[in-house]
Amino acid sequence: MLSEHGYHLVKILSKQPERMMGYLETQDMIRNYLYQEKFSQRLSEYLARIAEKVYIKRAPQRGRF
Repeated sequence: MLSEHGYHLVKILSKQPERMMGYLETQDMIRNYLYQEKFSQRLSEYLARIAEKVYIKRAPQRGRF
């Protein structure tokens, strides 16, 4: 598998048969997903507010390895 970081080897150790997820399992997954989305949104808004107030000067990068 090729990504922007190079090649990745993937080995499947075991397979499980398909199954329907239960209500509680699905509910937890959706809740976690929505929490992460909200957290990401609030973090982006917070960082944008800080960026408006702060001046950051980046030094040029020297010799990358």
